[in-house]
Amino acid sequence: MVEDLKEAYFTIDKGHTDVITMEALEQYRQENDLSEAFIKQWKKLFDPENTGVITLERFCEKLGLDYSDVREDRDKFENAAAASQAQPEILQIAEDMEPDRQKAIFEFVQQAEDNNKDSERNVVRWLKAKLDEEYGRLWHVIIVKGQYYAFYSYEAGYSFCFKKGHRIYIIYKTPSC
Repeated sequence: MVEDLKEAYFTIDKGHTDVITMEALEQYRQENDLSEAFIKQWKKLFDPENTGVITLERFCEKLGLDYSDVREDRDKFENAAAASQAQPEILQIAEDMEPDRQKAIFEFVQQAEDNNKDSERNVVRWLKAKLDEEYGRLWHVIIVKGQYYAFYSYEAGYSFCFKKGHRIYIIYKTPSC
């Protein structure tokens, strides 16, 4: 719940000013087809004095969050959004990975697809070899088409799942023993 609130705040604060206005809040509500109750709840929680703005500091205070940690989270959020926009045909599904590594993996995937065209077998083989070479052994690369369910263990900070075109990539690293 708190993560969803933070993501909403970061999205609404497009100018990265650490302040959102009621107009920006209303625009977000309309863009996301949310009810009027959304505005009322945010005002009640984060702007009970009716100042017309919600500062990041007040937001953190009300949620019991550390301001500097939330600013750091915002930077990560913005980096991930930038990486996603750099590759518009890619839809991120789940990630536990630094944005720089995500961007490198996007580039590796593009190389693998360019070099191997329609052969998923060769794409995953090439990607695994490349990831093992660049980031150490024990990487796993899976391509899925359509609906899937997955449950797996991975080394913290080394899991990335995204859709590119008609392929869904599940890429993760397991820890060495």
